[in-house]
Amino acid sequence: MIERNMTKKGYSMDQKATSEDRAEALRLRTLSALRTLVERTREFQLPEFLDAIEPSRGKLEENVHQVLVVGEAKRGKSTFVNALIGRDLLPTNVDIATSQVFRICPAEREAYRLRFEDDSTMAIKVEDLPRYGSQVMADIEGAPQLGEIIRWIEVDVPTRFLPRNVRILDTPGLGALYAAHATITHRFVPHADAVIFVLDSQAPISEPEMRFVEEILKVTPNIFFIQTKIDQFRKEDWQEVLRRNEEILKQRFSDRLTDHRVWPISSTNLRKAAETGDDDYVVVSRHKQLAAALQAFLFRVCGWSRTAEAILLADRQHSQGRKTLEQRLQNLIEESNEKRAEIQRLVSERRRQFEEDWGERGQKQRELLEAIQEKIRIGRQHLFQALASGGDIERQHQAMIDQKTSLKEIEELANSLPAQVMGAALETWRRIQHSVRDQCVQLLVPFVNAADAMVHIGNNQSLSMDLYQAGAIQLQGNHFDRWLTRIRVSLNYGSTVWTFAALSQFILISGGALTAPIFPPTLIPLFMSALWHGWIAATRNELINAKRELSTRMTALVHDVRRQFFEVDAVRGQQSLVDEYFDGLSERVTETIRKIVNQRLADNQAEINHLDEQARLDDHQRQSQAERLRQQLAAWDNLGQEIRAIQAELRELEKIATLAG
Repeated sequence: MIERNMTKKGYSMDQKATSEDRAEALRLRTLSALRTLVERTREFQLPEFLDAIEPSRGKLEENVHQVLVVGEAKRGKSTFVNALIGRDLLPTNVDIATSQVFRICPAEREAYRLRFEDDSTMAIKVEDLPRYGSQVMADIEGAPQLGEIIRWIEVDVPTRFLPRNVRILDTPGLGALYAAHATITHRFVPHADAVIFVLDSQAPISEPEMRFVEEILKVTPNIFFIQTKIDQFRKEDWQEVLRRNEEILKQRFSDRLTDHRVWPISSTNLRKAAETGDDDYVVVSRHKQLAAALQAFLFRVCGWSRTAEAILLADRQHSQGRKTLEQRLQNLIEESNEKRAEIQRLVSERRRQFEEDWGERGQKQRELLEAIQEKIRIGRQHLFQALASGGDIERQHQAMIDQKTSLKEIEELANSLPAQVMGAALETWRRIQHSVRDQCVQLLVPFVNAADAMVHIGNNQSLSMDLYQAGAIQLQGNHFDRWLTRIRVSLNYGSTVWTFAALSQFILISGGALTAPIFPPTLIPLFMSALWHGWIAATRNELINAKRELSTRMTALVHDVRRQFFEVDAVRGQQSLVDEYFDGLSERVTETIRKIVNQRLADNQAEINHLDEQARLDDHQRQSQAERLRQQLAAWDNLGQEIRAIQAELRELEKIATLAG
């Protein structure tokens, strides 16, 4: 067990048993417990819960954390990542580099490659890193193929300050590509275990930065804030900015952020530490404090949750397995032949009823699939209505146009409108996907309960649905990336991302000097008054015309986006993007039902075989078989004790990590 000396200020621990070491020990113990659980489940011929544990076990074995680094341009984001690497590797002053994502992986040998959307790769040299900043290769003309669109640039290098099991995703600077916020959020944040949000020491967090925090919080509350460039300002100045940052974050996001603290860092001094090997630079960089806090943060949001999820699933399956073993033993020592016959009849009757209700031609399965198709139909309809003429997205952006009060504001909106419309469409689509998927899961609950009840004779308590939601029923899969790729490939950006030239006739006002004849002094005020009122009227008309033109283009843009969602590509033989997703969802639901039915029928047949075998035993054989079952129960209980011990230590370690953080 963990030895500790808790104090009101924190904790002290044996130097050989740090939180990191103990978290790693618990991860390994959990993996061992999961392996034993799977082995004994099969050895004892117990019902298997549809590989519910395998996804969690896979994450534990991989033990890799994806950390997304985001921030406004010029906040020192790439400089910070370079400092973690220990060398100036990522471009920090090349504009084209800001449009691409870099994936940093600690490795013994250097390697650089482009990872394309079709998962193919192309090796490049370190000096090529600044070249490949655009999403599409520079020499591609027309609509690109999947093998021509860069997902990210992979950088495998030895790192001085980056943990070996952390992968850094350095994203584009948000200031330069503000219109790409939605794409960045929806594409990368859902796949990140944690998000590092980079602020700097010049001024407190800005309103655009807080809006992006809002976007991230729609996906995850796990954001770790750092403040760079502390070496460029007086201590009292950057500390005041840090204090204001924490104050603002707490006031605005206290109910949604897991942690509103901000950790200072001097990337410059950390970089010098790597160059010189002088640990004094590490001290003044404040990296040790940040690294400890980040370690505790990652443990809470990644390491602890992964281990806790896996051990929870193990505990649930262990509980169900014990009920089966207990029932087998009870059936075996039952002395009444009539009672044993009744149990056999009950098992067979449950099987018959389950097949009649939920089998391939079962009425309840047919009703369930029809209900799921109705949810899918409604989801498809909601998206179409949102993108239709006069729909939510068009009304939302028309309101934005109507609120503008100057030509400059119209120009700014025109430049960002295409990405805003696409971002709104993607956000609507994401909400609809999640809603339909969650409704499908809820529709499956009665079926899962019925399947569970058929297995556990004499016990109507079913396996909790959250077990299936956590592992067995995976309805979304990884299709969103592929789906988003098709959006990017099929969307003709030339028709949606326009220049402002078409509106310039309404906006550009001559700034040249007046060359009119000289008027008598007494007429100058009158002339200037008429000129001023005429200019106001002209400006007002220009604003009205600019809004009208922008509204027309916005309507065309929404129509174009709707077409990309719903258009069928007959030439390539592709469904519409929406149909592809929903048909895939329907197939996954149907496959899940089929898999559960087959698994539970097999489990039920195994119990029937056990009962038939027991019915043929004589008294001596029955006693021997009972003793074997008692030994199995004892071994199963020992495993249960280990599972509960891991759960207790996880709770204890979480408390310690919370105090340390």
